Amino acid sequence: GVQTCALPILWLFLVELSRITSPQWAAQCINVYADDCQMGDVFQSTTELTSLLDNINKTLMLLRQFDLIINPNKCTAMLAIGGTSYRQVRASITAWKDGQEWLRFGTTDQPIWMPLNKTAKYLGTVISYTNFEDATVKHRLQLSKIAFGRLKRWLTGSRGLKQWQRLQLFTTCVYPILTYGIFATGLTTMGITLIQKHMYSFLRQVLCNHSYITGQTHQTALTN
Repeated sequence: GVQTCALPILWLFLVELSRITSPQWAAQCINVYADDCQMGDVFQSTTELTSLLDNINKTLMLLRQFDLIINPNKCTAMLAIGGTSYRQVRASITAWKDGQEWLRFGTTDQPIWMPLNKTAKYLGTVISYTNFEDATVKHRLQLSKIAFGRLKRWLTGSRGLKQWQRLQLFTTCVYPILTYGIFATGLTTMGITLIQKHMYSFLRQVLCNHSYITGQTHQTALTN
């Protein structure tokens, strides 16, 4: 989180950013944390795209003026552009190197190269211009399976913790990891189906009620 000592710096940064760009940019197009920054906007013309890139560059330069280090290895840019001449426009603002497309910011002496990607992990979710809901669900499922695996000896051991304790351990340490961020991004029918499938698997392991042994349906197993 944002530490108390960082709040005055962030406030001064936003005040100065509003001055060199616009109050709208500072208020609506950027989220700044103590160690993290996310920015972007929608454009409908080449002029607006140029203005957007200029505001991003001014923001990056201001971060440097505040002695904050920009690590390009931890930066990701995403760009969705269409129209009759979108290829030419895209080619004019990007460069290819080692099979990767890049956006260039900074100055001539101190350039900042940011990789252009189709997706990025941010605040526990997967952000993208397409299918970000299901991508986030799959990401959270993967992390929840890792968490479940680490606690498996306690979650599934019938001779250790009592059933209510195992369920409490699951709802405390695994379920929050599974659901983190998915309600912010939204859920599709496919995402709900995936979550339901894995929840059945998790809970039946916690209850020590395996369908290949008991022959019970999910509804019966979870009702007992």
